[in-house]
Amino acid sequence: MVIGLDLGATNVRAGVVDAAGGVVVSRAERVYDRNDGPALLDQLIRIVSELHQAYPQVSRAGIVCPGQVDRHHGVLLHPVNLRGWGEIPLGSLVAEATGLEVSLDNDAVGAALAEGWIGRARAASSYLVLTLGTGVGCGVVFDEAVFRGARGFGCEWGHLPQAARGSTYRCGCGNWGCIETFCSATALVHLARAQGLDIDSAHQVCGMAASDDRARRALEAFAGHLALALYTYVLILNPQLIVLGGGLSGSASLFLPQALLRLAELLGQREYLLPPQGVVASNLPDLAGVIGAAYLCMDGGRIRIDAADARDH
Repeated sequence: MVIGLDLGATNVRAGVVDAAGGVVVSRAERVYDRNDGPALLDQLIRIVSELHQAYPQVSRAGIVCPGQVDRHHGVLLHPVNLRGWGEIPLGSLVAEATGLEVSLDNDAVGAALAEGWIGRARAASSYLVLTLGTGVGCGVVFDEAVFRGARGFGCEWGHLPQAARGSTYRCGCGNWGCIETFCSATALVHLARAQGLDIDSAHQVCGMAASDDRARRALEAFAGHLALALYTYVLILNPQLIVLGGGLSGSASLFLPQALLRLAELLGQREYLLPPQGVVASNLPDLAGVIGAAYLCMDGGRIRIDAADARDH
């Protein structure tokens, strides 16, 4: 058994995972203040220590985080949605405090590993996982290996430009027009407010869709933006499958059918570019990060964590 820990934008999810089958045998969750780094670190150490105390046979823990990660040194690098954090040697800090061997990676990569292990991508060798939450994360698997680019920092595709300006707010990376300013849960809130709704969360917008025309219009606009992002990703990767994860994936029925219709229109006669295994919502919306973090501790899994492993395979 191993411990998997998912550091989200607003809370920490953790679990003890049976490495043989990806089953989460124990869970814990904490809300945290993302503006208070020391308090968060204390929270991480406390939750890992509690799970380790309950399962003393555990010797390894995996952590997935939003933003860029230097996974070989266990360092979280200036996450754009956790302002003011800088570089944090998160892996070594948790390892020193708990006595566990700790692996660190990006949260969208974790979601991709979970989907390829026990989720919707079990039959795919090249696929993309989009996590639609506070931002838009992208976990890319190509030929059964995580694709990261030459220096390991690639696939920040939530920050590809979708418009020169156009979006209603500036992205956490400092630029205007990033895909995540059109296709994240945060973007949906902005779209709903532009329709005159007084709401605080994407969950509220989705809950109002059955009875409020303004919420429906916001979701229609969101579907159009998502279709354009999917079009971009299909052209870049030509994946077998795209999986939508993150907090919004549980409400995908409210926007995904429209997005797919628009995607087909954008492709036109190039419908052969559509992912043959489809664009689908995750069946692990709350646990993909935890399970993917646990996968970081495994040896010999189907999806290889480093492309170099794939070349040597």
